[in-house]
Amino acid sequence: MSDAPGSAHGLSREDREAFSAALLRFFDELEPLLLGGFGEELPGSRAERLAQGTFPSNSQGPYPGRNALETVLFATLAGLDHARLLARALLHDDAAFSIATLARGAVEAYARAWWIREPDEDSAILVRWLSGLASELSTFDRLRPDAVLHEMRGRNTDAAAVLAGVIDDIEQLTGSRTPLKVSYTALAASLADQWKADGRVVYSDLSGVAHGESLGIHGFVTVDEDLSIYRVELSARWGLMATQWTLSATALVSREVLRILGRDIPQAHPCAVAHDAAANLLASARGRILHPDSASER
Repeated sequence: MSDAPGSAHGLSREDREAFSAALLRFFDELEPLLLGGFGEELPGSRAERLAQGTFPSNSQGPYPGRNALETVLFATLAGLDHARLLARALLHDDAAFSIATLARGAVEAYARAWWIREPDEDSAILVRWLSGLASELSTFDRLRPDAVLHEMRGRNTDAAAVLAGVIDDIEQLTGSRTPLKVSYTALAASLADQWKADGRVVYSDLSGVAHGESLGIHGFVTVDEDLSIYRVELSARWGLMATQWTLSATALVSREVLRILGRDIPQAHPCAVAHDAAANLLASARGRILHPDSASER
């Protein structure tokens, strides 16, 4: 393993520390805003309307709108957890391939929240939430048909029975017993489309590393011709991309979740200030890392 400051291609220790600190400042300001918005919905917010709404749904308890909101929250927090671990991993000189996989985990978790909260109609949110449940339960029932589900409400049930109830609820809401198709690859690519022209390329880059594909993992391997050895490291380009994509996904999804909660975050709020500082830092690093010749001329 190379020492980062001595590498011509690796992300420098200075950049690792700067990227990490900027992300963590933003995440530390963001998380309390997300956690504080559920359970005590602000009057007039969409969260309050969903949480207190009456919907033709029976399988998931008397307040399915609140349950759907909680799923959005937990998926967002899952993305934030991956993002925070990425920021901390940047401080380790030997963290390389895992940076891309942590970014992928963040994007995938955020994508679930993004997709569920997207429709303007509250009933459509319920349909998406229930369709996600149907997809999960179908897989669970197929792979582990005898397993018991231990629900948060304290009930023990089997996947097939819960799945049947979910399908019934979808029929009440849509008139059809066919859930919406859920493709987590498509969801992640759709979210990435929000900040890049072809989000499928972003997801392919990230998943290629997790799958050990040559075009993915070789981006972290260089050859030292003088010493005739392979060198594994987080390249400056990959470090910048993974950090930028993680920040973009976090900002996009958390902004929409906070909007549902009825929380207006002014530009002077510490969370907004921390986000802007991180975004400006990465924008500055982008020119230096991706276009070093132009940067040196200036």
